[in-house]
Amino acid sequence: MLGSQVVILITIAVYLIAMVLIGVYFGKKGSGNSSDDFYLGGRKMGPLVTAMSAEASDMSSYLLMGLPGLAYLCGLPEVSWTCIGLAIGTYLNWLIVARRLRRYSARIGAITVPDFFSRRYGDKKNLLSAIAAVVILVFFIPYTASGFKAIGTLFNSLFGVDYHTAMIVGAIVVIGYTVLGGFMAVSFTDLIQSIFMTIALIVVVVFGIQQAGGVDTVIANAEALPGYLSMTKGYDVTTGGAASFGGLSIISTLAWGLGYFGMPHILLRFMAIKEEKKLNDSRRIATVWVVISMFIAVAIGVIGYSVSVAGKVPFLTNSSDAETIIIKLADLMSQHGTLLAIVAGVILSGILAATMSTADSQLLTAASSVSQDLSQNVFGIKLSSKTEMIVARVTVLVIAAIGITLAWDPNSSVFRVVSFAWAGFGAAFGPVVLFSLFWKRSNKWGALAGMVAGGVMVFVWKYLIAPMGGAWAIYELLPAFVVASTLMVVFCGGVEALHFFPNTFSEANGIRGYILPCLCLGLYPMCYIARLTRSSMLDAINQEYIKTARAKGLKTAPIIFKHALRNALIPVITYLGPLTAFTLCGGFVVEKVFNIPGLGRSFVQSITALDYPMIMGTVIFLATFIVLMNLAVDILYKVVDPRINLAKGVD
Repeated sequence: MLGSQVVILITIAVYLIAMVLIGVYFGKKGSGNSSDDFYLGGRKMGPLVTAMSAEASDMSSYLLMGLPGLAYLCGLPEVSWTCIGLAIGTYLNWLIVARRLRRYSARIGAITVPDFFSRRYGDKKNLLSAIAAVVILVFFIPYTASGFKAIGTLFNSLFGVDYHTAMIVGAIVVIGYTVLGGFMAVSFTDLIQSIFMTIALIVVVVFGIQQAGGVDTVIANAEALPGYLSMTKGYDVTTGGAASFGGLSIISTLAWGLGYFGMPHILLRFMAIKEEKKLNDSRRIATVWVVISMFIAVAIGVIGYSVSVAGKVPFLTNSSDAETIIIKLADLMSQHGTLLAIVAGVILSGILAATMSTADSQLLTAASSVSQDLSQNVFGIKLSSKTEMIVARVTVLVIAAIGITLAWDPNSSVFRVVSFAWAGFGAAFGPVVLFSLFWKRSNKWGALAGMVAGGVMVFVWKYLIAPMGGAWAIYELLPAFVVASTLMVVFCGGVEALHFFPNTFSEANGIRGYILPCLCLGLYPMCYIARLTRSSMLDAINQEYIKTARAKGLKTAPIIFKHALRNALIPVITYLGPLTAFTLCGGFVVEKVFNIPGLGRSFVQSITALDYPMIMGTVIFLATFIVLMNLAVDILYKVVDPRINLAKGVD
């Protein structure tokens, strides 16, 4: 066992030294001598390096640890739908964003994502750069921390090395080649790391199946767990039974794909390719690699469970432990001879590669946010090329130190940390990127509103709304993305700017002409009705007859809609009658505002013209309408509650 560990350590050491040497090489080539070279590689990237660098920096430690760990613990549903969303997002990002972003960023001379926002919208005060830089720092630091955590976990699980020591050493290596070689060093190390990641995935799958007893055994063990292989149910570790994974959960996990549109470290790869026409080749390479790698990563989790059933790997009962399944399999492999020990070292180097490929890109992007976007663009500090490089490298060191501090807890989950950071970037930057590239009417204030709203909404939904459970417990990226997009539309001219909802009535507009008037009339009373209904329902569902119905086994839907709601509607109906009449009064004004040829416009015109017969006729009509609505309310009482006697009251 000691000999195999030595072989693994030597293999990993060779890999780490090679990464640092790559940084030294590109540093000597001058890749770190100017901001354009340091942050964007001088826009000299080839299609293969662009594709693999983008995807390797994307597929962080969650590819080899997070996804297998989730599949091991809960089965297919959540992890599979997540992967499907990511695959779709990858393809669409390369298809619709890459080409336009490369073209526009080169045209306006932008070298960072925040810089692109400011230049795109003519933001002379650089408000967009400042907010974007803050967003990058807020979400990239914990993202980077998850990578450092994965490094510490690897060496601690395999060699018993102190978690904190291992994490610091791994961080130093990442910092080393990032500081020395800049973007080119990061990109070429990403290419090498993607190769290691691929080898690791394939070898582990083959070895795991052999150790589990074959494919049939793997499938049989998985089928023995309720919901483990289902796409609409999941395995619940705490209860040992199946847990529902319905449509809302599926939509929530598919929303992972939206995150791609806002990932700064991926968007930078689009901006750095040498020839725009080569992006088609990059798209094909990237999409195929992502689909295959994620499929294999999920398979590793399922296979790893069967290896545990076979007694060759201990059962892993929580998310933090489950994420070490690939490490456990590599350790098991190292016990079968020197050759397999070397292969195990390559696998573990692949885990390091997955971690480093993302951490280095994040460090570089965060450094550019401070030294380029904040220092120069926002605060106007003029720096020489040499000083700028010093600031950039110092920033890398500071951010890495903060990331190490956040990763100090060894029990944190890589998958959950990454998912939160992913949501933050997707919601804050995704809508802004899409609108900036595809909507000419988008402006600075819309971009600013969308960016702030998206970033804030991720925190609000994650920590305030999602804990309420039920339908609210969806992935925070989806509601935050919708809110950010909506605010961008509103601040960029509102719905009128879409030329879909006209602000004046015309028969030529058809039903579209009624949308805004109906919203004006309906939204205000809707709030009162919703609040009153909620209050009445809270009182009704606490009554004894509701408790009796539940005790007798009556289903929730009949209890709510047949029993509780009918009793709760009495005060709502009481309010609804006069409210309807009030809405008609409001309709008079709305008709005038939207130029609708109706009674309202005639009423307003008669007041202006002192047409007393028309005024009196309209008032009488309105009074009669109120009386009729009160009568309708009394009749509805009887319909809703048969106990009510219209002559005597309640029987």
